[in-house]
Amino acid sequence: MVCMILNKKNLCDYLYLVDSFNGSQEIAATVQLEKAFKKTILFKTRDDALRAAADENPKRVFIDSDVGLKLFINLLKLKIKSPKTEIHVYEEGIGTYRTDLIPNKLKNLVFTALGVGCYFGGASLTKKIHIFNPSLYKKNIPFLSKKIEKIEDDFSFWISSNKDSLIEVFSPGFKVENLESLDLARVYLSDWEMDVEFIAKLAKLGRVFVKPHPHIKRIALDEITTNNNIELVPGALPAELLMILLADKFQNVKIYHKNSSCMNYISSERIEGIAHNKNTSLS
Repeated sequence: MVCMILNKKNLCDYLYLVDSFNGSQEIAATVQLEKAFKKTILFKTRDDALRAAADENPKRVFIDSDVGLKLFINLLKLKIKSPKTEIHVYEEGIGTYRTDLIPNKLKNLVFTALGVGCYFGGASLTKKIHIFNPSLYKKNIPFLSKKIEKIEDDFSFWISSNKDSLIEVFSPGFKVENLESLDLARVYLSDWEMDVEFIAKLAKLGRVFVKPHPHIKRIALDEITTNNNIELVPGALPAELLMILLADKFQNVKIYHKNSSCMNYISSERIEGIAHNKNTSLS
């Protein structure tokens, strides 16, 4: 979604998607993306996408991360083949503001000396980093503050304003229906693993919307016990979009999550975020 915001004024640009998340093939094929991008192309790996980008010799390449040695090498190959191309990083969740991505101090020191990114926006090859919260980035990573470009749009407002078209991009036809109560919605947001036992406990309280992480494979979802109270939400649907859709329908929305980035972007009096563990009390 951040790519769509950044490209609002440049409808001639290409979108390169990597086939690494739930629904990536369907999303790449949707005609709705034609409203935001000239062309959408799906690649098997990020390496393939970067090689293709170098062949196009674009003015700018926007990428979701520049952290790590392998990615630095691939970005270096891109710059060698297309030296005038600027590399820009855009916000990708709370990791954008973290300082512990390379925890080994010696490795961090060596990487920094080589120009390898140890923080989002930290690679020497990166020209700019586009983020929603410059103040937090400056606080955590002050020595990279000159690279900051603020994303002017309010993410929550933009999603709310474009929710119908976003549904058609990420999960055509999805809607919240069969409402038994307009008072309370419970939502389970998974991380990279599904907590099946916790989902079962939530389901005993009533209806629960289960939103898998986009990288969770379909086979993992088969472990969820069949239950009339469990409504499985498509993994490709952004959690932020789901939260806004539910807040439109319910007076109260309880989000059970494990350090989910989406809680940083969506603010509503109707939405309550609950970081859960085995000792979390349910209501």
